[in-house]
Amino acid sequence: MNRFSYPISAQLSFALLLTSMVSVAGCGDDSPPPADSGTGDSTVGDSSTGDSSTPDDSSTPVDSGVPTDSGTPMDSGMTADSGTVDSGYDAAIPDGGRDDGAPCMGSAECASGICIIGRCQAVSCTDGLLNGEETAVDCGGTVCLGCAPGGACVVPGDCLSGLCTDSTCDAPSCTDSVINQDETDTDCGGTICSPCTVGEMCVADSDCDEDACDTGVCVSCSDGVANGIETDIDCGGTTCTDRCTTGETCAAPSDCDSGSCGGSVCLAPTCSDGVKNGTETAIDCGGPTGDGCPRCPDFSTCTAGTDCVDGNCTSGYCGTNPCVPFTSPTDPGGVYGYVGCSYTPTTLPCPDIRTTGTATGLGDDESLAVPVGFSFDFYGTAHTMVNVESNGSVSFDSGDIATSNSCLPTTTTFSSNTFVAGLWDDLDPGEAGSAVYYQTLGTTPNQQFVAQWDTQRFLGGTDRGVITIVLNEGSDDIDVCYVDTDFGDVTYDAGASATAGLQGAVTDYVEFSCNMPALTDGLLVRYIHP
Repeated sequence: MNRFSYPISAQLSFALLLTSMVSVAGCGDDSPPPADSGTGDSTVGDSSTGDSSTPDDSSTPVDSGVPTDSGTPMDSGMTADSGTVDSGYDAAIPDGGRDDGAPCMGSAECASGICIIGRCQAVSCTDGLLNGEETAVDCGGTVCLGCAPGGACVVPGDCLSGLCTDSTCDAPSCTDSVINQDETDTDCGGTICSPCTVGEMCVADSDCDEDACDTGVCVSCSDGVANGIETDIDCGGTTCTDRCTTGETCAAPSDCDSGSCGGSVCLAPTCSDGVKNGTETAIDCGGPTGDGCPRCPDFSTCTAGTDCVDGNCTSGYCGTNPCVPFTSPTDPGGVYGYVGCSYTPTTLPCPDIRTTGTATGLGDDESLAVPVGFSFDFYGTAHTMVNVESNGSVSFDSGDIATSNSCLPTTTTFSSNTFVAGLWDDLDPGEAGSAVYYQTLGTTPNQQFVAQWDTQRFLGGTDRGVITIVLNEGSDDIDVCYVDTDFGDVTYDAGASATAGLQGAVTDYVEFSCNMPALTDGLLVRYIHP
């Protein structure tokens, strides 16, 4: 390639450079140099000898730095359209173009088709160019993602849909015999196509026509065979909805309709198996007297007075107390089965530990891990430690509960997603005169862990509220006593900006109130463990 094949801008730069360099060589004047004034000799010679053999101007050689048409490399100061050319620039372009990183004067010189600041750049899938193995701009080939419908392609793999017809990517469908879109197998599963049949791949039960996905494959819960993760023929496991009956094989109590599994066999219901089954109205109690189960204590679920010890069934719960039962608003009793009961007794049963308990020293938005003093079951998990929170709650995992309350269920409680919200609000025990206490009282097996708040609300009035949470050993019931919920500001009084309830998981909770002035003075809320 000679210099006249370069861009016009490069040729002009070359011409200007040549002109300037020749001018420097001739001192800017084409006339012969003046005679030596010291000798009067008309020829230029040595001033000391007057030697006339010194070459005249016409024979002075051109500066060796001046490039010529003979292929001498361009000066390192020359610039191309893409920027300054490196001093290592070679006018000869290799077959296929220059490698990445090589000096260049234009994108056409580079194998990648990209010349930036005088250097060839690597191909990428975001450079807005059709280069490398791409079949269309920034897509296709073995490096970039497949092309969208309408993009150019060579093979099906060049397309997001996996469909290449007449060198053009086709749109996906549920009849194209290719696994695409969100299908879990060919033309089935996912949210767009029809469910898959037995033996085809799946991710969730909804991908299968029998709503049964077992380890990534659609199975049948009605094929008369014990397969997949069934524990017996078409029953048990986590896939099929049918539970196994007495005498059938099981791996866990949940495999059995009785909820009782022993020796890998489903057992018949009894009045001492620790499960509400058979005709019982609560765990191991109630039901027809002829079935032999004892009568149920107060607060147990019942259908008639004959289910209860005292013969009274009030609003579906044993006892004559004015208890108002409540459960999860979306799943009665929650998955685990806690039942809430609220009423206003003559005397609140929660101990007052403000003079006997240990002060936590909590300030605003803090928590303190303390020992319970016994093993306490919360949503099926035994705990011996609990976090007492500044903001009117106790939690069973690490971290502080959030400053601002949320209605249940919630995931905004920092890491504390298993907790008892007595009066979850922005309380501030760091204020003068405010404090939070804890104490374990009683003897085994009837101990109580007590946490008590005597504190102002953050940016609220100067009045302090008093709330007590009690964890009861043995029964694992939880009592919350609202001794004084007047904070001196109707915006916050009686729980108007607070949450009260339990949460074991975002799918399992019981809520008594949220942002309602329902936590009045003298109220007792009891959460009854199933």
